[in-house]
Amino acid sequence: CGSIIPYGSLGGLIFQKIFFTEAPLEGANYAKSAANYGGTYVINCNQAGYHVGKLDFESCSIKYKRGIVRVQATTTIDSLAINNCIVDSIGGYGVVNTSKVDQQINYIGINNSTIAHAQKLLVCTSNTAMVGVNIANCTFSYNSTSGVYLFDFNSSAVANGIKINNSIFGPSNDGNGICSYR
Repeated sequence: CGSIIPYGSLGGLIFQKIFFTEAPLEGANYAKSAANYGGTYVINCNQAGYHVGKLDFESCSIKYKRGIVRVQATTTIDSLAINNCIVDSIGGYGVVNTSKVDQQINYIGINNSTIAHAQKLLVCTSNTAMVGVNIANCTFSYNSTSGVYLFDFNSSAVANGIKINNSIFGPSNDGNGICSYR
């Protein structure tokens, strides 16, 4: 298996029909029972200088991760798409997480996907403006708990807004509400 160069620019990165599940070295049952699902991510941009034009997850199954895309260092992702995916059991860093001012994900699209048991969905507390979020034809169930924001944009602006169409939101993980946002 090859590796992605941790510094530089990628025109695009597309994952198709891949199952991201257990932590490979610890075994199949480790990630299910470990705190924060073993602390693993699908993508963790933790070195400065990343630029990805397009990051797509197409027809993937993603389970037992601390987060799917976490941005910790100076990074720009122009477009992030999750299409026709099943996402289950995502820990405290959520599906997408940026938290510092020099981190940018311009556009996020989630379409025709099911997301369950995610402690958070989208976290953008970096005060960096996003261009837009589009969610369509999705099902969300047993996500978040009372007092935890499913959509946490803090004071970050979303220039073209957050659009949610034809989607179903089921109960929260603790049964005390649907979801919350700021």
